[in-house]
Amino acid sequence: MNSRRCQEWVAKFCHSYDLACGLARRGDLFHSITAIEQARKILDGKMLNLTTPIFLASHSFAFLQLSAYSTAQNLSGLSWLTAIKHLRVMDVCLRGLAWHLECVAGTNGLSSPGTLDRRLIRRRCRWAQFLTWFHIKLRPHLLRSRGRAFTALGKTHKGIHNFELAVKSARQLEMQYDLRKSRLDLAAVKEER
Repeated sequence: MNSRRCQEWVAKFCHSYDLACGLARRGDLFHSITAIEQARKILDGKMLNLTTPIFLASHSFAFLQLSAYSTAQNLSGLSWLTAIKHLRVMDVCLRGLAWHLECVAGTNGLSSPGTLDRRLIRRRCRWAQFLTWFHIKLRPHLLRSRGRAFTALGKTHKGIHNFELAVKSARQLEMQYDLRKSRLDLAAVKEER
């Protein structure tokens, strides 16, 4: 494939999964799944080290918005593993980790993860903590996801601490969406206690 055709292919592919992510965030879940399926057709078995973890994370986010937690967890976990395997440690490639930890919490964020591997969750929480030092844009989301995972594991104090750090970080970075989500999660856990 020549350079120009390759650039066009990548642009078309990236547009599809970016569109899917935006539509899912807006709540247009049917069109989000349609866009992600279009991206899958464009991908058509090609494994690209850079775009594959982003695609898988976007795909998992669409299912996360549909509350299909097990599917979202599998896709986001695969996204994380692909990014680490190929050493793609840019913030756009690592969103799968945050969404994976969000899936752990399940429907209400306060439920027990049940049959999940607790050691795996704790190990991924440590990775998320480590990444907050390097990826400032992801910091509020990673901290909030850690809070949800710890709360689901029954470590409410750690969960609250991470939610409070997420609120503080989102406020400093002026990230209104993350600030609101972090406040909602913090309020839900404190209300429960």
